[in-house]
Amino acid sequence: KLARAVYVERGTMPGSVSMRLADKQDDNAPYFAIVLVAGWSGRPAALGAEA
Repeated sequence: KLARAVYVERGTMPGSVSMRLADKQDDNAPYFAIVLVAGWSGRPAALGAEA
């Protein structure tokens, strides 16, 4: 899953940056940064998870 992770910095602000996490050259990140990792291939209920 980490191969598909996406780094997003200031996503809704001017100067936003997004890239594959694997392509990020350093480990610096501002306060408004997040890493998104896809988890499910379908809806949780379809995979047997309880609501």
